[in-house]
Amino acid sequence: MGARIISATGVFFVPQLVLSITVFALVAGYLIARIRGELATGEKPWLRTLEPLAEVCAGIGLLGTVSGIVNGLAAGGTAALSSALGLALYTTGFGMAAALLSMIGCWLLGLQDKGKTQ
Repeated sequence: MGARIISATGVFFVPQLVLSITVFALVAGYLIARIRGELATGEKPWLRTLEPLAEVCAGIGLLGTVSGIVNGLAAGGTAALSSALGLALYTTGFGMAAALLSMIGCWLLGLQDKGKTQ
């Protein structure tokens, strides 16, 4: 199944997977640093990393879907197109999930500053 997904989405699946893992690690790292009090009051380094990554993840996910649709159309037939489209949507799913995680992480990190709602 993994080889079929990668072949249907082309070069976009691997970068999307790496970005998704990176976003998860960054959100976890920033949350742990925030909980441990290692971030100074008012310091918001996640805004420089997580917000742009959310946009990149969504963009690469959509590019992967477009690539999969093009591959399905090139293969010809509705069965090939529906199969390629179903597999290509994995990159969109990864992209949207990573973007959502990034946005929720920014929101959670910005919610509290030394116990006070911002």
